[in-house]
Amino acid sequence: MRMRKFGFKILYNKKKLFILIVLLVVFLCTNVALFVLNPVQLYVEEIYFYDLNGNRMTGKYIKGSADQAVILAPDKGQDMSYYLSVARVLNEQGYHVMFYDLPGQGRSQGAYTRSFYEDNSSAMQIYSAMLALSQLSKLPPANIHYVGHGFGARAVLQARALDYIQPASITLINTEISFKSTIFDGLPIIVDDTQLPWIQNLNISVVNTNVGLVSTTKADAENAVRLKEILGEQNTVELFDGLAIVEAYAPLDKDVMHAIVSHIGSVSSLGGEMNTTKMTIYNVVLIWMGVGVFVLLWFIRKTLEKRREEEEKWYLVTLSWNFYFYKLLFWIPAVVIGAFGILTMYLVPIAFPVQAGMISLLFGCYGIVMLGVYTYSDFANDAGAGMFQDTDRSSWLTGVIIFIIAYILLKIFGYYGLYYMFPFGQRWIWLLIFAGFNSIPFLILDRELIVLDADRISKVKIVAVYILPFVIAAPFLALLGLQALAMGVFMGMVGLVAVILFGRILEELDVQIIVAATLQGVLFTMYLLSFGIMLN
Repeated sequence: MRMRKFGFKILYNKKKLFILIVLLVVFLCTNVALFVLNPVQLYVEEIYFYDLNGNRMTGKYIKGSADQAVILAPDKGQDMSYYLSVARVLNEQGYHVMFYDLPGQGRSQGAYTRSFYEDNSSAMQIYSAMLALSQLSKLPPANIHYVGHGFGARAVLQARALDYIQPASITLINTEISFKSTIFDGLPIIVDDTQLPWIQNLNISVVNTNVGLVSTTKADAENAVRLKEILGEQNTVELFDGLAIVEAYAPLDKDVMHAIVSHIGSVSSLGGEMNTTKMTIYNVVLIWMGVGVFVLLWFIRKTLEKRREEEEKWYLVTLSWNFYFYKLLFWIPAVVIGAFGILTMYLVPIAFPVQAGMISLLFGCYGIVMLGVYTYSDFANDAGAGMFQDTDRSSWLTGVIIFIIAYILLKIFGYYGLYYMFPFGQRWIWLLIFAGFNSIPFLILDRELIVLDADRISKVKIVAVYILPFVIAAPFLALLGLQALAMGVFMGMVGLVAVILFGRILEELDVQIIVAATLQGVLFTMYLLSFGIMLN
């Protein structure tokens, strides 16, 4: 195996330096464009309030010009950044708007628990939010409208059923209520909604309320029809269906936003024309910004790699298909070990991040399996004890500097996008644990790409082995109806690709292999911890 140091030689090539500067200027201009296209971020106010269980809830408040206000109750697994666009649309109509993170997600403390489905905790959170918004807007509770999404819709409906709120109107998007008993209801982690008293009594406990039911899937449409049958006799109920989008991203869909504005406007008389042009441009620019991050990483990586490939082309080999086949088979014991880890994590009496935990344990266990295979077998001809030694790579300061830059880029993109970058201190212990797990497969991947002396196509196949389980799991989970978890896996895959590119840059800059793997593990874990929920 032969390696060469290249350091920052990219900076000595004027043409490549010019291209790099152009990419950075485009990135900065994109940031400015996002500020201009969504100016609501300039005057949104971050707020804090406590629910009746003592959890400090974090939210955002946008002051309106009218005497009407709206509370946006989020779905589980999706922090309040998902609701910024709909908040902006409502604020343009004149409403005061408040939206917040549920306990255990985004920046709110606490944890999401199964009891939220059984007791009145979620309804009390709506009540606490109502008190906070009433104080902020100086408006009576009767002037407050409620928009709930998924679990948030369930919470709003329960709060109304228990008479915690007397709303001007409620708009429920894909209400997370099941009116059908299933064979899974006997499991300890499943709640049978048909046996809950407040759901059984909806026809008598919810009266004289303007209700809008928004559905985006066939199952949600059936649920909405059932809810209308229950609520229709003593309430004004309006259905909005046929909106074909990804359920988890309902608040970002312009048709859903139009339904929300239309229903609330029919009650408050504030509903005007909804301008979606800026929102569409904003989303396009946001996507471009995300693509730009990959382009920037790819350009730096290819620039540093090109020279070595030209000089060592004669030394590279094509790996056999059996190599990839066996590597895929090693995912099986990794999944088994990871499943036991997830079960153990579930039994631990402290809150843990569900999506980050599942991805980190499965991904990390694959690294552990491969570490054992390479260390104690002749799986690859030139693997073994020397595989994890590299005296040519000794730099660590360069890696730390590049890591800080990468973190800032993700932090900026997360501010505009759909996640926060490592939101609050409650997750520090899990950052340390999961970063350790995630560092191992990055170490293995780094060594495979270098020690095995694979050609370009073989390297792509090696990386594909690490990504393929994500590609398979995301649509599978979506078919099972676990769309929030499916989107979490998809987001994890996107982050994984970016961190792998980041690792290739560290390798070309001669960052010590353990340091490089650790930095990749920390960055990937920070990204994973930025979405999903804390479960207890």
